[in-house]
Amino acid sequence: MGRGRTPGTLPRARAGLPPGAQGRPRRRGRSWTDAAVTSPVAAVVIHHRHFPKVLDTVRGVVEAGVPAEAVVVVDNSEDDGIADGLRAAAHGWTVLTVPNHGYGAAANIGVAAVADSEVVLVLTHEVVIDAPSLAAVISRVREDPRVAASGPALMLTDGDQVWSRGGSLSPRLLIPRGIQTASVADAADTDVHWLDGACVAYRTSVLLATPFREDFFLYFEETDLHARLRADGWRVVTATGSTAHQGTQGMPSYLGCRNFVMFVWAHGGRLARIVAPLHFTLRSVAIAVQERRWTGVQQSVAGLLAGYQSLARGRS
Repeated sequence: MGRGRTPGTLPRARAGLPPGAQGRPRRRGRSWTDAAVTSPVAAVVIHHRHFPKVLDTVRGVVEAGVPAEAVVVVDNSEDDGIADGLRAAAHGWTVLTVPNHGYGAAANIGVAAVADSEVVLVLTHEVVIDAPSLAAVISRVREDPRVAASGPALMLTDGDQVWSRGGSLSPRLLIPRGIQTASVADAADTDVHWLDGACVAYRTSVLLATPFREDFFLYFEETDLHARLRADGWRVVTATGSTAHQGTQGMPSYLGCRNFVMFVWAHGGRLARIVAPLHFTLRSVAIAVQERRWTGVQQSVAGLLAGYQSLARGRS
């Protein structure tokens, strides 16, 4: 939820897409429907304007054990030069160029391209994961038929600090609370309510049947997905001793407050729907005031209002 990926900008004239709506890639090069991959383990790298550093992520995944032909980079940069650079650098892996309809839309298109795989690793463009950690998160899905999603501890790129091991939701208001540990040594297999979407291994068949909602655009879409998976009886877990490295920039106030409204209305009861969005927004405002980010105060309130506007459009 607090992943450090580059948010990009909200798409023009699309403050929110209806749940399940599919963004469609431009018809340049291979169509996503022609990019089917057959491999027990596949990887989908979601890329937005992080070229050429994204090549480190792709190389790392291949070196960790995913066959190059089972790696799909979904590029929503909307930049022909970046797309051409990715295709020129591709060595066996597939590049799909799509409009920027957000994380969930890109992930759904990528997963559809690896539909024949057993497990798919979905990760963002600056994540680095080593072979033992990749094997750990993959094995949790393959070896336990109850596990639909497994993720590593996320560590800062330039250090050993763990900044995310997923998190929990408060019982009544569904307020998200991250799980952090001082070191990987403290980590053990843990059932969590949600994993950060920067790096998660999924059972492919489950993700095809229960795809990401695309109207969140960025942030909370993985929290929503994991809540739906758990409601269906699946486990969402972190894997013992597994790590991946990525920086974090936190969650923008506008998208956080907007998307939390949508999340709570999808999963919360009457009390949560009334109280939780205000609680979440006031906390966001308080943090912005403490940090003297006055635009953060405005963005928090604007996000709250936009969340309710998205709900109104969905009911109309």
